[in-house]
Amino acid sequence: MLKPRQTVPALSLTTVGGGRWTLAERRPQNFTMIVFYRGLHCPVCRAYLSELNRLHGEFTARGVDVFVASSDDADRAQKAMTDWGLSNLTVGHGLEIEEARRWGLYVSASRGKTSIGIDEPALFSEPGVFLIRPDGTLYFGTVQTMPFARPHFNEIRAEERLPGTRRGLTMRRRHLLVAAGALLAAPAARAQTSRFDHAHGAWGVLLARHVKLAPDQRSSRVDYAGLAADRAALAAYLAALSAVGAAQYAGWAPHEQYAFLANAYNAYTVEKILTRWPKLGSIRDFGKVIGNPWKDRFFTLLGKSQHLDGVEHETMRAPGVFNDPRVHVAVNCASVGCPLLDRRALAGTSAGALDAQLTDLMQRFLADRTRNRFNPQTRTLELSRIFDWYADDFRLGGKSFLGHAGYASVTEVGRRHADLLADAEADRALLRGGEVKLAFLEYDWALNDTRR
Repeated sequence: MLKPRQTVPALSLTTVGGGRWTLAERRPQNFTMIVFYRGLHCPVCRAYLSELNRLHGEFTARGVDVFVASSDDADRAQKAMTDWGLSNLTVGHGLEIEEARRWGLYVSASRGKTSIGIDEPALFSEPGVFLIRPDGTLYFGTVQTMPFARPHFNEIRAEERLPGTRRGLTMRRRHLLVAAGALLAAPAARAQTSRFDHAHGAWGVLLARHVKLAPDQRSSRVDYAGLAADRAALAAYLAALSAVGAAQYAGWAPHEQYAFLANAYNAYTVEKILTRWPKLGSIRDFGKVIGNPWKDRFFTLLGKSQHLDGVEHETMRAPGVFNDPRVHVAVNCASVGCPLLDRRALAGTSAGALDAQLTDLMQRFLADRTRNRFNPQTRTLELSRIFDWYADDFRLGGKSFLGHAGYASVTEVGRRHADLLADAEADRALLRGGEVKLAFLEYDWALNDTRR
């Protein structure tokens, strides 16, 4: 095991273009950062290195010399550099397996083609990130057995000072580190000037291609096989989301923020499913405590490590922020019982467009008799369990950030939407009068896969 303040193993690799990169010859102002990635077959590595490529200039300005490498051969490394757009990075290849083990990297054996249709090498090294002082000793290191849960470059990059300058470095524990190493903490976010596509066009293309609506347009299933084949496009969209900083987000209009969060939740949920697909029957298969898919911080959003609950419950549902109960049709939990995932991205282009979409989604959900209905035999309003779990959201009243009138009670949902929940006019009259019992249907947690 590598230890902080001790000399790291020697490393000398051929780079794309025919050069040679040798650690012992590097003379960085503060650090050499070596990022080991899995190889061309890894779509998560593409998104990860694309973010590093974008931030390369900022690392250089902070006295950090950046190098990335894998056990891929020259052709695969060249293709990764070209296809992934890694023009700012020095990319090494041909890392020997024994050399990888000396660095403490995990080694995996091939399981054939990956979700993007590229063969894994017979043996390849798993990811690792190391910060090495100019004297060749280890400052920080982390290794993974899988491509997710890596250190976030935004957090490393955002430090005002690095060791060797006057003010030193603020540290906090964030990842499983090598021995006593610690990850650099992120200070206040910095405004970003890059333009963001509030139409979420890239996500919309994926949805239109891989979401299949039922004939009545009230429910949908997802073609995860197709999305797995389109993993690179998904990874590029996720990288664009992760590139948005907190300061940039704060400067947006509320409808832009809301669409950003809802689309991010849905896209990262799909990404989470694909990490285990096709050996997954439900999102709950990840685990309820260990591996909980909603509490696992598996992505970066607004400059910090984030989880799905953080997006939905801690941000979108936070009191006084958006106050819109339609959040429950805006986000999709990859389950049959959930409101449909639409074939369109949520529109962040205007408040009116977003409000119209949310209204449409709510109406289609309530009109879906498998999830919500009036039972005339028992005079019972039978609603999705969502209205039970999140009943408080349907008691807020008032108006949302879009001007949507809230509900005073769950029963009011039946009164206001009687035309959607019942077919006969007499039954609708009962709903409008509130003269009904209330019950909640069992929730179907089965994966919303087109294979079902």
